[in-house]
Amino acid sequence: MRSPRRRFPAALALCLAAVAVGAVEPSPPSRTRVFLIGIDGATWKVMLPLLRAGRLPNLMHLIVGGSSGPLLCNVSLFSPNIWTTIATGKTPRQHGIDDHTFHERPFSSRSRRVRALWNILSDKGRTVDLVGYLVTWPAETVRGVVVSDQALVPGLEEVVYPADALASYGPLPAWDFRSAESSRRIGRFVEYPFKPGQMGNLVASPPDPRYQELISNRLAKIHLRDESWVRIAEFLLARDHPDFFAIHLWGVDSVSHGFWKFGNPKRLDVSSEERRYFGETVAKYYEYADEAVGRLLRFADDDTQVFVVSDHGFKAGYEPSTIDNADPNSGDHEEHGVIIARGSRIRSGGLIDQATVLDIAPTLLAMFGLPVAKDMPGKILEPLFHPEDLQHLPTRRIPTYESPSVAAPPPARGPLLPRMERDRLRAIGYLK
Repeated sequence: MRSPRRRFPAALALCLAAVAVGAVEPSPPSRTRVFLIGIDGATWKVMLPLLRAGRLPNLMHLIVGGSSGPLLCNVSLFSPNIWTTIATGKTPRQHGIDDHTFHERPFSSRSRRVRALWNILSDKGRTVDLVGYLVTWPAETVRGVVVSDQALVPGLEEVVYPADALASYGPLPAWDFRSAESSRRIGRFVEYPFKPGQMGNLVASPPDPRYQELISNRLAKIHLRDESWVRIAEFLLARDHPDFFAIHLWGVDSVSHGFWKFGNPKRLDVSSEERRYFGETVAKYYEYADEAVGRLLRFADDDTQVFVVSDHGFKAGYEPSTIDNADPNSGDHEEHGVIIARGSRIRSGGLIDQATVLDIAPTLLAMFGLPVAKDMPGKILEPLFHPEDLQHLPTRRIPTYESPSVAAPPPARGPLLPRMERDRLRAIGYLK
């Protein structure tokens, strides 16, 4: 069997050859802005058929006009530590985040032993906006806004910086999963009926508690979280026009864990009725993620370099399912994720090979004309750039962006997770 690393670029080339012909090299920008859009768990296995079918138009726009390929996760396959690696350019051993939680308490931003892109860029005078990025609570002081990944937890403090950043935004209607609007929104992903306004109160005859749990834990809660982040991002991007913007959307990962098997016609443990209920759920969530990307692209100008990345990919899970088991690992993580980039400094129609999650931070620093630190193990992804821009990339490496006068803090832990979040993480196998 050919290795996944070799197969993915070839598959992309076949997918894009018919539409990438005639791409025009754009002129260099007068300044640089960067959007980092994180789609947790996105995989080319699902995306390629949807791209060919025209179901992901915004991602296709980025692919055809930019560069793309597989992104290898060469650290342990837990989302918090991978996204921290992406943001810092450091390994989990260096940055200190190695799992979701410790004794059911989430790792916090104070657990991180090194500086992230938003710290470095703020110090260099760039403005930053973060929305929902993992392990960003308590919200750090930056030259801009941090809406931490715990901002939707009622009663928790220090979830946003500055504290009044969302004062004019108002309540978060997308997070009200009891509303009729939210119920209708969830209905786009499943054919299994439920009563509008009462999320999870399913009305199939007879009711099946497995499906209620599946929709509630793997789809409803996480989708409404994603939608909240996208709405907040639209508000901030329209107001702030930051130099660096980052957002993390978790729904593709959660839905893939819960619904992966229903889209596989060869699975003998899936009934025809279940396939009708949930067979398109994963694909439809990718369509939502594509729509979210399109909504964010409305705020990208000609000088914006847009990166869409996933921390890992997905494959079929192998835990046995039973009549009483909601099958938390219907889908499971695998090491190859996705990288897509488009902008005035990025080659059109390019294919990226040998990229890893350690390479994102060095590449984004180079985009801003900043040197890579020697204690960052990754590399600048030079194949992304126009040939004429390569000579302008910073070639020297500084020793570090860390302050030698400040000792690395000990690991810090946040408060106990809210019950709803504990249940969700336990349902997909992240907590025991």
